Amino acid sequence: MNDNTLVSMQLKEVATRIKELREILEISEQSMAEATDVSVEDYLQYETGEKDFSFTFIFKCAKTFKVDPTDLLSGMSPTLS
Repeated sequence: MNDNTLVSMQLKEVATRIKELREILEISEQSMAEATDVSVEDYLQYETGEKDFSFTFIFKCAKTFKVDPTDLLSGMSPTLS
């Protein structure tokens, strides 16, 4: 497995965690786009892993979800269970 494949897989894992948390918390895609200061179209690309995240995007998602940013990146928190 090359580095690009590994990065792509990790990106998809983070994107999946963001989408799952948004759905669990019943937050609309529109609300998340507003909370992260991006268009709905861009937000959906982040959530599907088509677009790489900035730390600012991750931080704003975590703030909205009331979790630590590292929880979104690693998926290793009881909060995410």
